[in-house]
Amino acid sequence: MAPLQTFYANIVQVRITPNELAFEFGVHFPNEAPVPGQPINFDPEVRVVLSLAALKTLCETLQNALTQVELKQQQRTLPQPEPARTTSKQ
Repeated sequence: MAPLQTFYANIVQVRITPNELAFEFGVHFPNEAPVPGQPINFDPEVRVVLSLAALKTLCETLQNALTQVELKQQQRTLPQPEPARTTSKQ
């Protein structure tokens, strides 16, 4: 098995066809501020093409992951209850 490659991306372009969705991930570090409404030109590092079935699975997985992350963030910000104290009668 080939080693897993890791790519950094801070920009993604999405292309849609009737049967597929293609993500093109790349890196873009502009020298000047982007112009609103102007497309950003970049050379994609990675292209991922998903079938409709794979896209549905990815959407469901991302939604579940988003829910989990939001719950974990809420748990970190909520005050933690003190543990219950038990008293024993003898």
